Amino acid sequence: MMSVRGTIKKYIIKSNLYRIGHLRNSCHILPYHMVADEPNPFYPEIEISQFKQHVIHLAENYHVLPLEEVANRIKQGKSLHRCVAITFDDGFLNNYTLAYPLLKQLHLPATIFLITDCIETGQPPWFIKFRYAFQTTRKEMIEVTCAGETLTLPLTTEENRLESSNIMMQDLRTRENDARKEMLESLFHLLEVDDFTALDGMMLHWEQIREMSRHGISFGAHTASHPVMSRISLPEAEHEVRVSMEVIQSHLGQKVATFAYPFGRINHYRPEIAAILQKCGITCAVTTEHAASNHASSLYELGRSFPWELCGV
Repeated sequence: MMSVRGTIKKYIIKSNLYRIGHLRNSCHILPYHMVADEPNPFYPEIEISQFKQHVIHLAENYHVLPLEEVANRIKQGKSLHRCVAITFDDGFLNNYTLAYPLLKQLHLPATIFLITDCIETGQPPWFIKFRYAFQTTRKEMIEVTCAGETLTLPLTTEENRLESSNIMMQDLRTRENDARKEMLESLFHLLEVDDFTALDGMMLHWEQIREMSRHGISFGAHTASHPVMSRISLPEAEHEVRVSMEVIQSHLGQKVATFAYPFGRINHYRPEIAAILQKCGITCAVTTEHAASNHASSLYELGRSFPWELCGV
């Protein structure tokens, strides 16, 4: 039986009452990562059938614009009425094999932010290896020291492996870059996972990226190695931005104007990085702070969110 909340939501969508929200002159920048036939709870994945529902709804009810166009509208004070932009972080292969055919069929633009070290090497980002290690370990528990406290992390079920990985991910994001790398290697050792060949073929190839760039998909920078930018120095942050931009530009032969902060919460980057982005030629940057964008939004701290009628759909 449908819940009361579900019944109300269905009625509002059918009656188009949700469009009242568009009277506010704001827009949504939608955040995606991975698309999958059967989502893995350890990865940031959306099921392909759910993604299809999303993009069909967007195509029928919104103006789906390139992210750069949304930024230009904010900058120039133009209408944001019923405007949305679609974005993907990291550069996973399933953006091409599953998401791109739907976007192409519906003539919808999108922006994919690339971790360029991962695209160049074909290796998945460190946080995917981290999740994989927790998911596949045969250890029943491990003990780790976090902030001077010894934690016992149970690993006997998928549920507690996922919970334990969440606890450790929170810890890793607070560590300086070198300390984070050291802790990551220590965790792999404790979990007794050192073979990541099952993750081969997870990232996009440049040939696929070039094909998509010819058909409405834009590509932005997402750093070279996906560090927590509040935990590296400003010179290191500039290096991460510049390398990511230069690699993309060298392969596509076009300017890179957009950027996504790794992890993207306000505590994951420094305010000074906006000046670095401007210096590098970036015209807008997105976070993962849950917020719609309007004419008062900073172009270098654009929030990302789903229209409310898609939340939970």
